[in-house]
Amino acid sequence: MQRESARSKRDPSAGRQDRSKASRPAGVRYRPERAAVRPLMPEHWPAYEEYQAKNDREIPVVLIEPTAFGRPPSSGRAARLDAVVRRGLSPPGGRVVPPTHRPRGTLMTDRTTDGTASTPSAAQGAGSAAGDDAVRTAGRLRRVAESSEGLVVLDPGISDEEMDGWPAPVPEEIRALLRVVGGVRITVSRSAVNGHLSIEHVDLGHPFNRGCYPAGDSSWYVEHAGGAGTHWFVYLDHGDGHTYVDVDRVTGAWGPVFRFWDATDSVRVAPSLTAWLERLADCLEEALASARAEAGPGTAIEVRTFGRHFGDRWPDPEREATTVEPVTAAAARLSGDPLLREAAAALPDDALLADLRSVTGPAAVDFPLPVSCRYARWSAGALLSATAWDGE
Repeated sequence: MQRESARSKRDPSAGRQDRSKASRPAGVRYRPERAAVRPLMPEHWPAYEEYQAKNDREIPVVLIEPTAFGRPPSSGRAARLDAVVRRGLSPPGGRVVPPTHRPRGTLMTDRTTDGTASTPSAAQGAGSAAGDDAVRTAGRLRRVAESSEGLVVLDPGISDEEMDGWPAPVPEEIRALLRVVGGVRITVSRSAVNGHLSIEHVDLGHPFNRGCYPAGDSSWYVEHAGGAGTHWFVYLDHGDGHTYVDVDRVTGAWGPVFRFWDATDSVRVAPSLTAWLERLADCLEEALASARAEAGPGTAIEVRTFGRHFGDRWPDPEREATTVEPVTAAAARLSGDPLLREAAAALPDDALLADLRSVTGPAAVDFPLPVSCRYARWSAGALLSATAWDGE
């Protein structure tokens, strides 16, 4: 999934490639800078300590930086991606205006995936059922954590006051979940050298949404996903995947869960945040049961055994996704489908639009665009569009 360029030591414009989608300039860190970075390595690469223990030499630490601060590679799709400037971003045509926040306790007309408006009572009933599902999911995650021997830990719930300050509106059924569970920390490995733990963190209040990012400004990713207020990041994995929930620009409802990388490919991984968390709970329960059986009666679960079983069950969504081919917005405007025509009317001719309605499980779309793109979702996440974007 990740590889170091053979040129990185002799050419500072060469760098790591994530999923063969992008490369970034690299620089080898020397003391004392290396001393500051070195303790962070096992968190992202659990086998790092074991590799070091088998070698007498000092393993180099390479810092990967955005090309906005260095010269871009000379050619190829990765080079075109690296030419994207990741600071001072604004969407084409002006600033992003987040959707109006819906006051709690008020009703709002929702739209169904066929484009028709539902009645307020139906929307209220659907919201109530979704809220009940969210509460059940929160309870299930709590039971998983309590039985995990400390391998699964829940973050504290998030207050309404904090959620009120988010750039995306938070519907009541989502608040019901987040008041109880703010995130899930999953310990997947422990270093044999120093005991360092590697943890996967599902963060339902991720600071990434508010511009906080250890490597710098996160605004490029916020715009890549469609702009502030149109989505909510919940998980950043070690393979450079960014998982987020669609936030409907009209109703403020939270819809399907999507994942993207740095380039122009995306996967719809689940129909809702609750469904995605239920899948997470499934994987955790199965991994704990398998690790417990492998350990035997009266023996504590071994961290790496649990991590291995969890990794086997928490798959890359591309593995099981159905591929959907996009069409141009110009072609979609000629369609007999009113939803396609409505979405395409708001897009430039050369934008691409994928109809995900025929796929019930994960759906993958690779938009053939030359550089990068800004995504948008339409009709409660039933359609996914990509508009060419140079990052500026």
